[in-house]
Amino acid sequence: MPTAPASPVTDLPPRVVWSSIAIFWCLWVVLMTARAAAIGFSEPVDMLARRCAVALAGAALTWLFWRGLRRVGTARPAAMAVVVLVGALPVTIAFAVANWWMFYGWHPTASNAAVVARWGSAATFRYLVTDSTVSWLFFFVGWATIYLFLRAAHRSARAEQAALAAELRALRYQLDPHFLFNALNTLSDLVQSGRADEADAMIVDFSGLLRRMLADGDSGPTTTLGEEIALQRLYLALEERRFPTRLAVTIDVPDALAGRPVPRLILQPLVENAVKHGLASANHVNVRITAAAIPDAVRLVVRNEAASAPPRTGLGIGVANVRERLRLAYAGRAALQAGPDGEAGWIAELTIPDA
Repeated sequence: MPTAPASPVTDLPPRVVWSSIAIFWCLWVVLMTARAAAIGFSEPVDMLARRCAVALAGAALTWLFWRGLRRVGTARPAAMAVVVLVGALPVTIAFAVANWWMFYGWHPTASNAAVVARWGSAATFRYLVTDSTVSWLFFFVGWATIYLFLRAAHRSARAEQAALAAELRALRYQLDPHFLFNALNTLSDLVQSGRADEADAMIVDFSGLLRRMLADGDSGPTTTLGEEIALQRLYLALEERRFPTRLAVTIDVPDALAGRPVPRLILQPLVENAVKHGLASANHVNVRITAAAIPDAVRLVVRNEAASAPPRTGLGIGVANVRERLRLAYAGRAALQAGPDGEAGWIAELTIPDA
């Protein structure tokens, strides 16, 4: 049974490879043109046209060289050095032959034809191919070295991104069961207290909450602020049914900010803290969520306005989780400040930068 061909190791995007090849051979044309001008070669226009044709051949050979290098997976420097040298040698010889043919083998200019007549075709070929191979071998080696360096940096960045994504998923998955557990507790309290009508209404809200969470589960680590607020409205509606006389909710998020990207469920631990700890220490709590645009960022505030509630001093696991997710997702550009809000209540302020 035939087997599938081995896939190449993680490589640079093709546009990066082609850009590096183009830059190198443009540099070659510039260097050789400057050298010709310094020496005083005749027929500069004809020479430049031939030089550009040779550069195109060199770019094609470099592309073939890359096709081989991209399948080399070894990371040992000594092994890579041998691979590069062995691979560069035939490519450089082919380039040297192309260079000889363009300048001396195919309709040479008058000055080059005189060189061939004086030395002979065979001697001219041997000398020029040998000299060009020695001169330009390290040019191909230099390109290969830069390519391998860029590839290693690309692999490292990909690995770092994968590790970051995995860590963000792990932090987010810590929230999902906790979120559902709290919602189920709320529903259980209504059933046990005999509030059947409210329990029925809450089941409808809870099913909407589950539907949204399950639909969003595989949608990536980010969502829009509008979607995040909609999810918090569902959760807070459940809690309001549980505590109709003790809990009030105020949400003030401008429509213009609804499309801003934010980490999924980033507000959930903060909203849960505001509800749970406020109701544990006060008869009435107002949970307020606000958003405002600031330069290059959006500021989100979750405030617990608890009547006669002692200020909280501990940050808790939920706040630490939010802070760590922000650190991983935004590399220090996001911020979370959380703590007591005056004599009573608690406040958390998030600053999330624009993408």
